[in-house]
Amino acid sequence: MKIGALGFYPNTNYDLSFQKRANDKNSANVAQGSFAPDFKSLYSSPFTKDSFAATSNISFKGIECSPGNFRIKLAYGVDCPCCGQVMLTKKQSNAFVSRIGDKTGPDLQKELEKEYIYFRKNEREVADLLIDASKENPDLDLSGLSQVLAKDSVVRLVATQKEIIGQIRKSGEKLSAKRREELEGILSSEAELIDESDDFKYFKRKNFIDKINTFANSCPPREFETANEILSLARTMPTSATSKDAFFVKYQRRTNKDIARRLVLPAMATTEHIRPQSKNGKDRTDNYIPLCSQCNSDRSSTPYNEWFEIHPEMPENLQEYIYQISDMIQNKQFYGWEFYDTYVDDVIQAVYKETNGKLKLKKPEETEAEEGKPIVLPVKEKTIEEMRATWMATYEGLSERLVALRKLKDELYADPEFLNILAYLEKQNQLETSKKNKKALLVAYNNASALYKRAQRELKQAKSEGDSIAKIREFQARVQNYSDVYNAARANYTDAVSRYNTILAERDTLKEIVTTPEEVMAKIQRLKQQKAESEQRSSADQSLSEAQRSEEITRLQNLSASIEKQIAEKEAANKKRESVYDFDSPASKKAAADYEQLKEKQSMIASIDHDSFVKLFKTGGEFSISPDFILEEARDAIQKRMNILLKNPIVQYFKTKEDLEELKYRKREIDSELLKLSSEANYDERIEALYRRKAELQRKFSNVNIVETIDRLQAEADENLQKFTDSFENFGGYQHSNPRHGKASSSS
Repeated sequence: MKIGALGFYPNTNYDLSFQKRANDKNSANVAQGSFAPDFKSLYSSPFTKDSFAATSNISFKGIECSPGNFRIKLAYGVDCPCCGQVMLTKKQSNAFVSRIGDKTGPDLQKELEKEYIYFRKNEREVADLLIDASKENPDLDLSGLSQVLAKDSVVRLVATQKEIIGQIRKSGEKLSAKRREELEGILSSEAELIDESDDFKYFKRKNFIDKINTFANSCPPREFETANEILSLARTMPTSATSKDAFFVKYQRRTNKDIARRLVLPAMATTEHIRPQSKNGKDRTDNYIPLCSQCNSDRSSTPYNEWFEIHPEMPENLQEYIYQISDMIQNKQFYGWEFYDTYVDDVIQAVYKETNGKLKLKKPEETEAEEGKPIVLPVKEKTIEEMRATWMATYEGLSERLVALRKLKDELYADPEFLNILAYLEKQNQLETSKKNKKALLVAYNNASALYKRAQRELKQAKSEGDSIAKIREFQARVQNYSDVYNAARANYTDAVSRYNTILAERDTLKEIVTTPEEVMAKIQRLKQQKAESEQRSSADQSLSEAQRSEEITRLQNLSASIEKQIAEKEAANKKRESVYDFDSPASKKAAADYEQLKEKQSMIASIDHDSFVKLFKTGGEFSISPDFILEEARDAIQKRMNILLKNPIVQYFKTKEDLEELKYRKREIDSELLKLSSEANYDERIEALYRRKAELQRKFSNVNIVETIDRLQAEADENLQKFTDSFENFGGYQHSNPRHGKASSSS
């Protein structure tokens, strides 16, 4: 008997006539029901859950029940009716998270391998990487391993995100100029977010898709096809559910429990509404099936007939679920089984109604019933007028785009910087190819070397063991053969290394004159840091007024110009001396040595501590004059000798070089201070200018394949125009609105 919601009443003093009549009958004929203290009510009823009595033998279809109290999803070992993989209960999930704890090494690997059957595709790849990383880092737990793996993952994730943005930009070439400009604004801002991601400001997939969705909805009807294509591409942005790289980047700073719970989350059993709640689906057991979290999330509110096109395996898996759950109910394999005696019939009928009769599941005993098959729904074909409108709109959009691209191409190819970028990227590609070739030849060279050395060892062993002459000759022939192979491999590898070094030098030469957007971005980041430090200094110290700042800048500029003039004069004087005197002659070397010796003596006298020196002569109190004259006379004598020596042009040359070093050092300090004072007033202007420079370089780098793009778009435009023209010939000039018309009619 199915216990229906209307047949349940609490054991209270309600005087219901049909309950009285039932109680007057044989109590054995009346089904009594009760709930265990820990059993939550299946019903949306205000009555207590301690005791219920069934007072009617009427079987009501389905039981009102919240999704959280759907008992089948708590049963162990149920396979997902959508994907067919085994699902995990909440209790099993909590047990796994608890067992993981802070385990490391073999213990952690064992737990991951134990739960491997429950992991979905992406989570299995994540688990494989975690297990391998744990073998290399046995002291790290889940969180630590995730941080290690995230270092490489973030690079790959950024590359994938940028590649998708590039694909969207490529698809957007079919749009009108206004729409392309709007799309480019979205893509540029998101690409900038990817480049500048940090802990507080980073790319968010949901926000990006929302922007693209809003953009797609604003497109005119003739561009709907392209807009939908762009939206589909945006939805391929990696998530932690589809990309192992996104998983590690997102969870690298989470706790062990968070990561463990996330690994089994897609396999968690959830309650799925056969008829979605958004379409008035009821919270009743006859509208429920258990689905793994991943499938439930993917389906959302998609109708079954559309969902079966995406997952053609689901009808078969649904049928297997009916067999499985029928057996579990019959064998009382889950708690609360008694309330699901007609559940199988209810689900079969609900699926039949939801699919408009296209899928009829069968009960185990219905051996002659028709097997459920994947649903193939007819696709509505477009009329000839709709197809012509699409072809012409595409042709016009592409033609407009081609005019702009050809103009841009002429502009770019007249720009020397763009030509340098092309040459640099070409050399970069050649370098990558050469590197792969060099690596392959190195492997061949190492293999040939190993074989050659092995043959030599075998020959030496044969001679030492006194083998026959024939055997020795055989080994000698083998050595000669491997020697030829070895020499050829070595020559090939040497040539490859030489080619690689040549290309590398050419690439590096071009790299010096080519600026990339990444280099400009690095300058922007440095300027932002300097700006922050400047603002911090200004808040801590009394900042200069604008008038004072201007006056100080003028003073420093004049001082810098004066020092620069002195440097130029001294460099000119030394250059003249170099052309006149021989600095390698013995006399020049002796003068230089005497100059260095006098400088050392001056340094020694300057380093003497005056107080300590005076104390040496006052310990006995025998002298009445100060001993300072000793230092003064020594200092004067050395200075006189230095003045005489400085009359020598050779010594003047070395003295001038020292003066130049000091002047250049002073100029660097003044210029640094001048830069700080000048920068504090125009950080924002410089940053804005660099952003413009970055945008300009991005435009150039993104158009390096502009010739191929023009050729491709021209071919697409010609193809659409040809289809448009051929459609009139195929229909004999008559524009029939039904493309499925057997024969084209001719107009009279």
